Amino acid sequence: MKTKWSWCVIVLALLFLLPPSLVHSQGLLQQKRTFEITYDNGARQVIPLDQPSASIFKMEFTGGPGGGGQAAGQAVLTKGWDLFGEPLSFGQARWRVLSGQGTNNLEVTYQVSGSKPNHEFTVGVHLFNPTNPMARPNIAGFGGWNAGEGGVANREGKSAFVIGYDFGGLRTNASGDGDAQFILSVPPGSYSLQFTLRIGPVNSCRPSQGITHGCASAYRSGNRFGERLETITIP
Repeated sequence: MKTKWSWCVIVLALLFLLPPSLVHSQGLLQQKRTFEITYDNGARQVIPLDQPSASIFKMEFTGGPGGGGQAAGQAVLTKGWDLFGEPLSFGQARWRVLSGQGTNNLEVTYQVSGSKPNHEFTVGVHLFNPTNPMARPNIAGFGGWNAGEGGVANREGKSAFVIGYDFGGLRTNASGDGDAQFILSVPPGSYSLQFTLRIGPVNSCRPSQGITHGCASAYRSGNRFGERLETITIP
């Protein structure tokens, strides 16, 4: 019996000393190659560990999800509302209220990894009325530029009044990795929103000028249209 257990220990030790690629290819040991993150607001992010992107190792988690009007927060980006075929290994939007400043009072950072390579997205937010989804949000502005006056939209089987504000571009490299940071001047108030990345580059979504070819949303926070809104309060 002692000899049997000794051989078992030796075999197990050898398995763990083998290179992961060899172990996996020979079917000797099934290794979990994903990293799962579950946020307090229920959002779930699965990151493949064999993704060659270097940006995966630069993830930052500060302040937790921003569902309750916190001074800082983060939100997972997933595929949708309009496009679901664009690649994405990891996506995140982080925000931080810069207290004591009347202007330049909100910092927003977007990060994607394993997305569409060598591409420029337009990043921004879409604002909703959390108590009456079909009513216009009571807002005066939100930094960046207004992508049209807003109106009722139907996406993913749900209708809501939404107003879009775009901040600028996010460019990816050959691996589909990219990030962009913006300092915005946002009027005091409470804002319920979803972060978005439009498929087109800057200036490809200007409905008031008849330009709409870049308006489709490739990635957004909240998982579905008008759900799991982030709440940002500017004092």
